[in-house]
Amino acid sequence: MLLIVKIINVLFQLLFFPLRVFPEIWSLTIISVVTGIVMLIIFRYTSNQKVIRETKNKIKAHIFELVFYKDNFKIIAKAIGKIMRYNALYLKQTIIPLLFVFIPVILILIQLNFRYQYRAFRAGEQTLVKVKLHEDKSGEMSKIKFLPSSYYKVETPPLRIFEQPELDWRIRILKQGTFNLLFENEGDTITKKINPSGRLAMLAPKRTGASFWQYLFAPAEEPITEQKSIKSIEIQYPNRALKVWGMKVHWLIVFFIISLVAAFGLKGVFRVEI
Repeated sequence: MLLIVKIINVLFQLLFFPLRVFPEIWSLTIISVVTGIVMLIIFRYTSNQKVIRETKNKIKAHIFELVFYKDNFKIIAKAIGKIMRYNALYLKQTIIPLLFVFIPVILILIQLNFRYQYRAFRAGEQTLVKVKLHEDKSGEMSKIKFLPSSYYKVETPPLRIFEQPELDWRIRILKQGTFNLLFENEGDTITKKINPSGRLAMLAPKRTGASFWQYLFAPAEEPITEQKSIKSIEIQYPNRALKVWGMKVHWLIVFFIISLVAAFGLKGVFRVEI
């Protein structure tokens, strides 16, 4: 099952590769427009376009009835009933295609999140590192060591949270670049990759265990398979802010606005009834 996530990652890496030459806001714009087109194509081939078109026309016709016969209560009542009935039919015709659209959009959002939500650490910045265990039997917490490196300095002793169970450290980044956090547990060395190089590289705030669903929603780094004690390793990356016309805007807002505008703006070109 993990192979499926790896294949998805490779496909998206190929899709994002030519976009690395663009500034972030332009690469996100291109991805959003392409997503809008993909949504249109999926909707077209998973929906009954003829029934949707006829249903929309009937709704419009009955709306005109409300305008032309506004003084006739009986006609207005019948028109409202028919509008409600055809609206229900319209929803019935669109709900299945929207479910088909939902799946690829979720996969795209997962990939975009790890490329646009966070930025790499800079020298001098502090952050929190969390190591979660499956359980603390036989004193597993005391066996885990945070190894030193020239790239970071561990500034606090481990804070043990036995209810989780969890170990927390505060660290300071000493040098900017790609490096690994290093942990040792009973002779095994476990790593957490930090600041992968390259524009549009996936920044992984969390390295999870070897579970399909965990890896699917946190695919930026290979799952932990070295040993069974550690459940996840998490680091708090700084958030990235995109600038649009001088204003800081969350990438998700940009994505949804552009993808929806592209979908509705190009529906005539692709001959799709929505």
